[in-house]
Amino acid sequence: MRDQLLHGVKPQPSREEVRRGYAHETTSIKAVVLFGVGLLVAIAVVLGAMTLLFSYFGAQPHDAEPPNPMRRLARAAPPVGPQLQVAEIQDMKQLRQTQLDQLENYGWVDRENGIVHVPIDKAKAMIVQQRAAKNAKQEEQGNTR
Repeated sequence: MRDQLLHGVKPQPSREEVRRGYAHETTSIKAVVLFGVGLLVAIAVVLGAMTLLFSYFGAQPHDAEPPNPMRRLARAAPPVGPQLQVAEIQDMKQLRQTQLDQLENYGWVDRENGIVHVPIDKAKAMIVQQRAAKNAKQEEQGNTR
């Protein structure tokens, strides 16, 4: 009978199995009872844990406010005057002009460390020259080997 079940062949129920309403050989009462007991134990554990959590959180004072990270900002002095941008177009033109001046002229980035900025066209030409010199050096080393 079990070989038939393992190979997917459905056996015909006997008259006794039909009278009982289930196939005795394929139903394990012990497994069903163990599953039910395990399920009841799991439910009891979860309910116990929930009861402990509710009693713990219920003991906490209800009038205490949670810490508010924005509270320290509220203590700071408010800014003086409106913080609005009043001349957007003029501010944008001034920003663009400052950026163009940096792109088109020489200037100091860090005078102490000797770092300068150069015009963008000059910087591009310097990079091309450096790469050309590096490539020529590599080709020269490759030809001598």
